[in-house]
Amino acid sequence: KAERFASTPGWTIFTSGATWAFSVRSETTGERRIQAATPNVFDNQWHTLTVVIYDSAGSRYVKRFTDAARVVDVASTVNLGAGYGNIASPSPLTMGWGADPGYNGVTFFGSDVRIYNTALTDEEVRNSLCAADLSQLPKLSNLIGYWPADDAFGGRLRNKAPGFPYDFKLMG
Repeated sequence: KAERFASTPGWTIFTSGATWAFSVRSETTGERRIQAATPNVFDNQWHTLTVVIYDSAGSRYVKRFTDAARVVDVASTVNLGAGYGNIASPSPLTMGWGADPGYNGVTFFGSDVRIYNTALTDEEVRNSLCAADLSQLPKLSNLIGYWPADDAFGGRLRNKAPGFPYDFKLMG
């Protein structure tokens, strides 16, 4: 239901015209959409989309990258402000179409999905682009989700992050 999504904390990558955008929702301070123009990624080519959320000097920030190049979102970094609040979502991680009203579904082919429990620097984002060997990834001990989508095993994608057995279930 629409009311549930309006207040549920979390984050979303979504389409905004011909570009991709990002939304983050806190349990206490509401939603912030970051929709500045990005390079066109809907051109039948493979692209890498990266979002880094981090805290510094008492404020929370968001920076985005397309193919490891920093997207200029109001001075390259969006300051969500001091005390932005918890963005941990009770909802499961979802790729593809979700039932979140107000967002356009994203039709795409996806692979090499990585989630870290710490922020990467700009250099680490650039240096990890298309790294196929786990040992080449920055902050490997902080990698909690790595779904290269190369296993073609039934209804799931294996999580190949060391020590994290949470596979991605394919449904719908």
